[in-house]
Amino acid sequence: MNILVLNGSPKGEGSNSLKITTAFLDGLNSIKEHNIEIINISKKNIDHCHGCFVCWTKTPGKCIIKDDMAELIEKYIKADLIVWSFPLYYFGMPSKIKAFLDRLLPTNLPYIITKEDGANRHAPRYDLSHQRHVLISTCGFYDTNNNYDALIRQFEIMFDDKLTKILCAEGELFKVPELNGRTSQYLSLAKKAGEEFGKQGSFSEHTKKRLSELLYPASEFVKMANASWDISDPSADYKVQDKSHKFIKQMSATYNPQSYINDVVIEMNFIDIDKTYQLCLGKEECSVKTHDFTPYNTKIETTFELWLQLSEGKVNGPEAMMQGKYKVLGDFSTMMKMSDYFGIKKTV
Repeated sequence: MNILVLNGSPKGEGSNSLKITTAFLDGLNSIKEHNIEIINISKKNIDHCHGCFVCWTKTPGKCIIKDDMAELIEKYIKADLIVWSFPLYYFGMPSKIKAFLDRLLPTNLPYIITKEDGANRHAPRYDLSHQRHVLISTCGFYDTNNNYDALIRQFEIMFDDKLTKILCAEGELFKVPELNGRTSQYLSLAKKAGEEFGKQGSFSEHTKKRLSELLYPASEFVKMANASWDISDPSADYKVQDKSHKFIKQMSATYNPQSYINDVVIEMNFIDIDKTYQLCLGKEECSVKTHDFTPYNTKIETTFELWLQLSEGKVNGPEAMMQGKYKVLGDFSTMMKMSDYFGIKKTV
């Protein structure tokens, strides 16, 4: 099967949506090896449609604009499965892939036909009845409702029952290494969806349900999303110190109240940038202090860069401590509970 992946994210290979798409493709290939081509739309020379209709009149099927679309249309026509992969932009698609979609006009004829349901369309120039379409998209909201409605309807009108969807709310979490434990679970589901699509051409109801579940509870996601900006002071000079504050705020937002036994104060001393914070773990939330500190239960002395690597799993914690790369003062048992305090929350 010829599979054409249209990566419509302006971030190219750094796209969160593409991470899900890659997992889906891995699932497909685990069933049967396919011919897959990924096109990074952001890197292509695609002008906007001029609305001149020369492709319908003077040069039927050929656009007057000389750019990359002629080659891309050929690939589009030959594809058996087309995967549309992009983030939600203003309740729709990014402008570059919208331009690509508009430029598919030469694949239609000018004549209007009426379908069985009464809808009127332009007749297709080519027989694309064999094609299937998969829409894979992430967004920065915690709900797809009232956010994806317009985009979904557009794709349903274009591709009808040949469309399958993976819509992932809270998609911005895929770029946070500290949350890999949860996001990797979702990618495993996306791979399973690919396996099921490869076997039966659709997803099971169980997989659909799991793919629609939030990565984190909505209230917790909002805390993390808002903390990620850290722009309360517009005059701030965003250097390493500010990155550490942003990181600590995000860390506090991932606090799991289910782990609460009693109040705990964790003091973080980043010795390389001379910054100290306190994480105050309570029954319902974790607050951050930058001054007016209270007595701590546990103090961690480390460089900020090392702590980033530890949190991302790039460095083994126990080994780094044995090598004297960081120190733990006070109640050491707190370190044994860190994954509970700031671990994966259940969504139900």
